[in-house]
Amino acid sequence: MQRMSRVFLVALILIGLVLFLGKKKAGKATHNQVAEVVQATPKKAIQPLTTAASPVARSKDNTSREQRDSKAGFRDIGYTVDDQGRNRLKVTVKTMSVCYPADYEAMAAAVGKGGQLLLSLEPFGEAARSGAQPATKLLALRDIYNELTVDLPVANEKGSLFGLFLCSDAAKAGRCAGKKPANFNAIIGGSNDPAKRDAMFYFQFAVLKPKSAMVYGGSDRSLPGAREDLVDQSLGGSALDEDMKKVGILMREMRSLPPVSVAADENTAIAVQVAMLDSAKCGGRPRRP
Repeated sequence: MQRMSRVFLVALILIGLVLFLGKKKAGKATHNQVAEVVQATPKKAIQPLTTAASPVARSKDNTSREQRDSKAGFRDIGYTVDDQGRNRLKVTVKTMSVCYPADYEAMAAAVGKGGQLLLSLEPFGEAARSGAQPATKLLALRDIYNELTVDLPVANEKGSLFGLFLCSDAAKAGRCAGKKPANFNAIIGGSNDPAKRDAMFYFQFAVLKPKSAMVYGGSDRSLPGAREDLVDQSLGGSALDEDMKKVGILMREMRSLPPVSVAADENTAIAVQVAMLDSAKCGGRPRRP
């Protein structure tokens, strides 16, 4: 009996030892497996700090440039390219409804309902003195009423100042710059002054760059900010101060409506706005162009 008890006790000790050694070995294997998993996990790539040459930085700078241009009163309008590879600026002429006789009525009185007006993109100031030629298009009054869009060829895209004009051109000079601003009240009032047949009815200025035009849509009071924006970009030429003074004088005399950007044939056009009496919206009968 005692012998059997000893044998049973030894057997228990051996079984316990086997279980202990097996558990310890299993523990080592688990630890090794975890280590292998950790080593197989790739290290997270460290991103380099953004520098001035990175795409993100350039995008940020471009946005800032656009914001500064917008704050200075400029609208950036991209060119279209014709079959000969020449840049063209899309310009739409359109009316803006008002409740009093305005620009449209003055132009109709000046040229007659069957007459024509000259839309022109002309070199201004220093650019004009360099001999650059204007780009022009003859318009009927109904073209303005129907919101016609034209493509004006662009020349001298070197950051020069250009004027965007509408004028009567009885003398067929083929340009608007140099004409006297129209006396709108006198013309609407029935004046027979022959000067109305060769008068300026609209003016705004633009800066032509290699791929787009910066068209000014601010007031004459904001011109100092526009000048600073041009100086910052080395645009406008060496006579910028003198030319901007002339721009301010002409803007105050003309008091033209600011241009706006509009969609045109899947592109963007700059819209020259002409104030027109809209009788229908003002309680009267609709008019015909």
